[in-house]
Amino acid sequence: MRIVVRVVLAITMLVLILFAAIEFRHDLRFGHFVGLGLHADYAVNRVDLAIPGITKVYDATLTNFGFVPRNIFACEFITDAMGHGTELAFAIQKWSRTAQTWTTSLQPTEASFCKPYPLGIIEGKVVARRLWPGQSLSIGEEATAARFQKSDLVRFVLFAGQSWTVTSGYPTPGFEIDEQITTNVPLRVKH
Repeated sequence: MRIVVRVVLAITMLVLILFAAIEFRHDLRFGHFVGLGLHADYAVNRVDLAIPGITKVYDATLTNFGFVPRNIFACEFITDAMGHGTELAFAIQKWSRTAQTWTTSLQPTEASFCKPYPLGIIEGKVVARRLWPGQSLSIGEEATAARFQKSDLVRFVLFAGQSWTVTSGYPTPGFEIDEQITTNVPLRVKH
């Protein structure tokens, strides 16, 4: 009986140490702790997209911080360069300083999500996938700053299901746009 108690205590301690390590790693990387379940975050990378004034791309990920796998819906696609990929549906919201609320600026639709477009996706289909504990899925990089004005506060809302209402999504923390497009020519911001 003592051996069983010691084994259970050892396993419990190991799980707690692992959970603490994950939390502290996430806090160091993103500046906040996470709870159990699905969680959304964003990342910023510097690139040269040849969009005047824009030097960054943004990407948001949905990570399963739970103990069990979760079923989600995503777009599996083939690019014009014959690359394969998977991405989530997402919305972009902007903080309205006057109304003190998030307003949706970009919302996916059944007519546009996972559909072919020039110099991008040539074939795509929405599929159910299993997101295992610790696994993440991304929206893919985009030049979000090209959609907004400098100093706007925005966030992504990621969708795991087939319902694309922002109340059913997983919002990232908000971030301030710190650059602005310097041309009036319309450009594609999703790559």
